[in-house]
Amino acid sequence: MSSRRGKKKARTSRQYELGDEDMISRLPDELIHHVLSFVDTKQAIQTCVLSKRWELVWTSLPFLNFGLYDNLTPKVVSKFMRHVLSNRNHESQVSHLSLSVRNKGLSRHLLEKYVDYAISHNLHCLNLDLPHDSKPVNLSVFSSKSLNKLTLNANLEKCERISDCWDLPCLTTLRLKGKNGYGEFSDNWFTMKCLPALRKLRFDDYDLSKSSFSFSLPALTTLCLNRCTLPTTVWDIPTLKSIELHGGQLPQNLNEIFSALVNLQNLKVVLTSRHNQEYVISCPPQLLNLIIIAADYYPCTCNTIVVSAPKLCNFTSFGVITAMVGVPELETVNVRLQGVFNKIGWTSKKRARLRLINMLPGLANAKNLTFDLDSIKVNVCVCVCVYCRLIL
Repeated sequence: MSSRRGKKKARTSRQYELGDEDMISRLPDELIHHVLSFVDTKQAIQTCVLSKRWELVWTSLPFLNFGLYDNLTPKVVSKFMRHVLSNRNHESQVSHLSLSVRNKGLSRHLLEKYVDYAISHNLHCLNLDLPHDSKPVNLSVFSSKSLNKLTLNANLEKCERISDCWDLPCLTTLRLKGKNGYGEFSDNWFTMKCLPALRKLRFDDYDLSKSSFSFSLPALTTLCLNRCTLPTTVWDIPTLKSIELHGGQLPQNLNEIFSALVNLQNLKVVLTSRHNQEYVISCPPQLLNLIIIAADYYPCTCNTIVVSAPKLCNFTSFGVITAMVGVPELETVNVRLQGVFNKIGWTSKKRARLRLINMLPGLANAKNLTFDLDSIKVNVCVCVCVYCRLIL
């Protein structure tokens, strides 16, 4: 009996060696690298114990993602990161580097060393997240001829200011995140230079009130401001075609800051419960597409918006708002409540219906008018309930 079991085990092992391995291991390295790009580098290295096939896969990973590692000591974190860089295949490129290590054991010297290593290996995407109390970073470290996407979550006030520090001729996307609420963005201590290819710029949690908002970015077409205090001066960025405003403090009349945006075609505004007032969106005449989103709903909020855009073609509203659209001719209109109907009471449903009714006259010239199911439910439900009450 034991001899039979031994033969069966040997046969099974032989079959495995001949090719009865798992389907994932049969994939080419490029596909395995793509799968491992969704996990932390520490987890990617742990796959080396699966089989001989996986022993060296991690050494040629083009995606290096270093997480928070809050449960590890600074010494262990630094040792691990040194191990990764010293033992990987140095002929392989590093197309993506994500450093989210908020561990105080990561010194400025090591940080700049890792970034410099990745840049020397044809880095395309860099995501850097530093703690609030981190030491100043030399921005010239990010100079690269290949980098096209940069996300920086740090106190830029602490960064060392060096003339022409942003030497990134191929950078197309830049995202700057403030730390601990609003980070200050001032022209006095931070300038953007040598970014001739930048097309998309995004700010998160920044106070831009002290900025002149005049950038020498000839290719910039898209600007996104998320939870930012907007500058009060006229925005001198004539190349802009698309703007997204998410939350933050908005001026009552956006025309005051949009007047110089002569090429603006797309505008997206996200309102929150703090925006309890009337807004005037008097857009440049060339605006074609407008999206207004009420991120949440409270019965006491107004969210009334007066829109003046003579050439507007497409208008979309999400949530419960009252948009007074003064447009001669609209191509398409989409009105969506996004599930609000199921979350509000009877009184709020009546208010929601009233706001929708008040918005309809301004949409009368639309060639195509679309309501989602919740919008129809609000009108039908309120009408039926009122009718039943009258009968009773």
